[in-house]
Amino acid sequence: MALPKPIRWIIYALMSLAVLVLLCLGVLSLVSIPIELTAYKSMAEPLVSKAIGRKVSIDGRVEVTTSLWPAFSMEGLRIANPEGFEGDFAVMKKVHFRVSVLPMLLLKAHVKEFMVDGLSIDLREKADGSATWHSGLTDGRTENEGLDEQSTPDQANGKLSLSEDSLVIESMDIENTTVRYHDASMEKPFVLAVDSWTGQALSGKPFEMAIQGSAMEFPFTASVSGVSLKRFLETLKARLNVAVDMAQTRLELDGLFDFNPGQRALGLKVRLKSDRLDSLSPLVGIKLPAISDYEAESSFRLTENLLEMRDFQIRVGSSRLNGFMTIDNSGPLPVADLRLSSPCTDVQDFLPPDFDQDRNATLTEVEKAEPGKSGPKPGESAHGKDLERLLGPKVLDAFQAMVDIKVESVTSGKDKLGSGHLVARVEDGVFSLDPVTVNIPGGSLFLALTARKGAASLRVVVEDFDFGVIGRMYKPDTDMGGTLSLDVDLESRTKSLDGLMANASGYLDFILLPRNLHAGIVDLWAVNLITSIISRNSGDKGSTVNCAVARLTMDDGYLTPDVFAIDTTAMRICGQGRVDFKRRLIDLNVRPSAKRAEYFSLATPLAIHGGFEDFEFGIARGGIYGTILGFITSPVTASVRRLGGDYAMPPDGSDLCSMPIGAENRSIDTPKGCLPASGNTRHR
Repeated sequence: MALPKPIRWIIYALMSLAVLVLLCLGVLSLVSIPIELTAYKSMAEPLVSKAIGRKVSIDGRVEVTTSLWPAFSMEGLRIANPEGFEGDFAVMKKVHFRVSVLPMLLLKAHVKEFMVDGLSIDLREKADGSATWHSGLTDGRTENEGLDEQSTPDQANGKLSLSEDSLVIESMDIENTTVRYHDASMEKPFVLAVDSWTGQALSGKPFEMAIQGSAMEFPFTASVSGVSLKRFLETLKARLNVAVDMAQTRLELDGLFDFNPGQRALGLKVRLKSDRLDSLSPLVGIKLPAISDYEAESSFRLTENLLEMRDFQIRVGSSRLNGFMTIDNSGPLPVADLRLSSPCTDVQDFLPPDFDQDRNATLTEVEKAEPGKSGPKPGESAHGKDLERLLGPKVLDAFQAMVDIKVESVTSGKDKLGSGHLVARVEDGVFSLDPVTVNIPGGSLFLALTARKGAASLRVVVEDFDFGVIGRMYKPDTDMGGTLSLDVDLESRTKSLDGLMANASGYLDFILLPRNLHAGIVDLWAVNLITSIISRNSGDKGSTVNCAVARLTMDDGYLTPDVFAIDTTAMRICGQGRVDFKRRLIDLNVRPSAKRAEYFSLATPLAIHGGFEDFEFGIARGGIYGTILGFITSPVTASVRRLGGDYAMPPDGSDLCSMPIGAENRSIDTPKGCLPASGNTRHR
């Protein structure tokens, strides 16, 4: 039966209207129509400000573009810092993003493009712990209140079902981003500038990002990849792979972050590799050694109270160092335990690449003083202040530590230098190195050091070290060698590490017995001038050095040589005087004596006087007149002394070179050719 004509017209009209609406929707979905919302930003600003607990303002335009892929654009977004801080926490010059409508009907977020230009973030922290990133908002609930600790996001709401395409970002482009961090202890803020930050997170694939920028004006590039959002929300675990290239150094991180309540942990594998370690010097602000061809890697695990470092490895050239470390923070003080061992260490791996070409190293950029910036003041040691911060009571009372390092084999090219063992402890505010034992060519080294608040002690014993190894580093074909023995025992009472030597008492003894070490031009100083010149022209290398001996007494900051002499086959050089570590003054005289009466001798006593930073080296008072007089009268005086038998010193220096050193041999026997020691009388 046919419908009445009025009803048919109504149906036709409704159908036409529906078609018209669909056409309009189709046009709106396919054609982008911008809608200006700037006039309504005054309504949104107070709502957002109340939601986040700080003032939010929009200085520029706000616009929405309609389509099946609507876009949102905003300019001049400002988020103020909380009370107590001036300025803005975040400033965004421009943001623009476009999403797909149809996936939103299925509770999925598909971002076609996300772009930010000119983002600035200010991170500041005061000494009282307040910071710009603290919102101050609270609703009276604990962090995890309302959720079972073992529940997952799906179990908590019972509705959300995730899939591989729940979140898709087809294109992300963030440019001109600056992050500044500054706390009360920093002289200037840390500045991270990101020029370009691009990435994407496609369906079923890990997200990927590429970053270019600079940190403290040092350029870097980085790449980041990780698991999909679905995988993270299902397991609350995220694996990240990060690679950073900066200052000729590559840093690689492969980490697993576990955010499950009660099991929060970080597992991280770190690898660092570079051709030159000192390329990082400008970045870290200290001069690092010019070590080439090195890499380091380790596995870290960090939980709430424990840091573990396993499979620790450092390689420098052919040298290897392995070990592990733990830091336990479960007790009243953190406890650190570090155990390292090296199967092989070659000293030449740690020498600068140009070690054998350039002996006169120039200052690098990091060593040059900045314009207008002065160095340490006289009497003030920059290294001392660094040690004070490192070994001061504030540091030593803050933790306990044990360090054990073993080196099984130390070499220098073909030379075998021996092995070593170091044990260091920080316990109850006391730092100690006890013992440090090293098996060295021909002998051994023992070192013990203890430092506590107001006191320190040092004990060093070296027996028969063959220092020819050092000479062969500079000149592999040299025949120069010899042995060095050292005996040091010092104690000091001081409030700062800078004052260790100024308050030290004890002794410092050493004896050097070289082989094939020629005295060279020093012979001109005290032997026959004419003979010395003739011997040089004839190719004769002259005399050789027999030994150098020093027995030095330290008495409350005053260093006095009981015996200080260098013996050659032709002459003996003796020193007298004192070094005042309290006032940082030097007062030393050095006097040469020929082993036989010489004609036309230039034996002139020399003196070193002045402060540690501005001492002067020259001829001792009255020395030039005595030299001239002795030079003129030498034909007579030398003849008389030779006819009289002279007081000849042994050519091999056996009387001096056999002199014992150490605490049990402190008797003062003045060697021939030297004046008696001046004693320990203090001149205040």
